[in-house]
Amino acid sequence: MSQVAIDTQVLTWMMQAVFAQRIPVRQKKPPGTPAELAVSQERKDQASALLQELREAKTTILIPSLVLGEFLFAVPSAKHRAAMEIIAHGFAVIPYDILAAQVFAELWKLRAGDGTIDNLKALAPPATRNGIRADLIVVATAIRWKADVLYSHDHDVKTLAQGKITVREMPPRKPMQTDLPLEMPKS
Repeated sequence: MSQVAIDTQVLTWMMQAVFAQRIPVRQKKPPGTPAELAVSQERKDQASALLQELREAKTTILIPSLVLGEFLFAVPSAKHRAAMEIIAHGFAVIPYDILAAQVFAELWKLRAGDGTIDNLKALAPPATRNGIRADLIVVATAIRWKADVLYSHDHDVKTLAQGKITVREMPPRKPMQTDLPLEMPKS
């Protein structure tokens, strides 16, 4: 059976798309312009389609424990129990354990040595040491638990994971078939 890991933003979009009525999730910055609203809705639609596709394929969806913590931070405390019930029945939460810590240390040394960490800190806006650390913990946890793919839209995650685990953005939604008027053959 295959298994995939998901990053915080992908988990958030999935929960907003499928469980929005039960689990309100605060956004860092709510979309304001019509274009931002359209992108936000498209991401939720993609997340819903991906969740359905993974469930139909009986793929195990792994949530690194750090991702769960970041997600719950955006959920009102009164809704934590409902969120945890949904997650317990549809996902597998994977811990950052001693083996993941070893993978993390190896990745940190590799990325510090090849200049990746300094390059991320030099970006505008720059990645922070804590942000890089959190991203590497997510990557290391996914690797340790043998995820086939890590779904993330985070540039830093993709950069830090390069060559160690496949990182993909959510696929575009498949176009829905629309009803087309049928023409009757002429006799």
